[in-house]
Amino acid sequence: MTPIWMIVDSSFYDWEKILFIDIQAPFERLTFDEMYSEREAVTVPDIAYTRHIDNEHLLGISLSIVREAVMNSIQPKPTSLDLSSIQRIVLRICDIEDTLQYSLRGFLTY
Repeated sequence: MTPIWMIVDSSFYDWEKILFIDIQAPFERLTFDEMYSEREAVTVPDIAYTRHIDNEHLLGISLSIVREAVMNSIQPKPTSLDLSSIQRIVLRICDIEDTLQYSLRGFLTY
């Protein structure tokens, strides 16, 4: 099984900042049943990814871009949006690899 998603759980996200995630192996593999929960989640669009200027293993997620993408996906467009219930962000492995310009799949155990 080739992984497609990376899950990041937190009880709080600051939607005005860049969230940096240390992308270093080993990673924990979860089955669908293990990762399924009632947590509110949002998927990160490809334009929200960035690299840390000084550390090649830090992946940045512009949470303000994620928030804007969520707002744009809701019709009619809300004037404000409370994202305080979001406890999980979902990242595509291929977007991470494209941003960091290397393959994570070699670090993953199947």
